[in-house]
Amino acid sequence: MRYKRAQNSDILQLRALWKQAFGDTDAQIDDFFRIAYPACIPFAAYDGERAAGMLFALPQTIFCGETQRAGAYLFAVATDEAYRRQGVCRALIAHTESVLRKKNFACTFLVPGDDGLAAMYEKLGYRGAVRGETTLDAPA
Repeated sequence: MRYKRAQNSDILQLRALWKQAFGDTDAQIDDFFRIAYPACIPFAAYDGERAAGMLFALPQTIFCGETQRAGAYLFAVATDEAYRRQGVCRALIAHTESVLRKKNFACTFLVPGDDGLAAMYEKLGYRGAVRGETTLDAPA
């Protein structure tokens, strides 16, 4: 499995994975790729040329008091059904966090879709849906 930044040439595969994972309509998926995709940093896991997992890091400015830092909202984190329970998501998130740290992002955060996903992300170090510097912890 290879983990890297996704390319525009991968959009058809990412759209198909999105539809499989979330069941959104083509119009909803179109809206994401038209409005948000240009501003995000897309990452994917590849088995050969096949996208086995994806996530989109949407850069954000995080305020902690008067301090501003770069953060990233991890959105549309998904693994192809054929690759689930194989550590693809865990490795993709770890790769993404490593790349973002090198680009001086202080934290990543996400909103789990359900309690099961929340428990999984907690095992990856997310607390209150935030992972990063302790000065940027989510409010209690």
